[in-house]
Amino acid sequence: MTLENAIANVDKCISSVFTKQDVMDILQNLELKSNLTKSCLVEFITDYVEKQVNELDCQDIIDHRSVEFSLQGNEICLENVEVDSDDLSRNILGEIDDSVDTFLKLMGE
Repeated sequence: MTLENAIANVDKCISSVFTKQDVMDILQNLELKSNLTKSCLVEFITDYVEKQVNELDCQDIIDHRSVEFSLQGNEICLENVEVDSDDLSRNILGEIDDSVDTFLKLMGE
């Protein structure tokens, strides 16, 4: 529960008298939110992005214009292939944005 949600819940109450248990319930819900740390968010994003990168198809990031082959007798050898770093960056940055959205949904924002 966010602070704004707690304030709204209190404001909506008909009675202006709260029991000790009512206050404790609100504080315990707020305390759960405060346990979120930067390391928790970083770990979540890292895991999420790593999973998405592992699922990338190489066709999505290979720069097909950079592929170079050579012919050695009756063998064709791949001499060079580059990664389209712009496309890879877009994919990863998009996954970070998606992972933050997922994290916030899981945390009840």
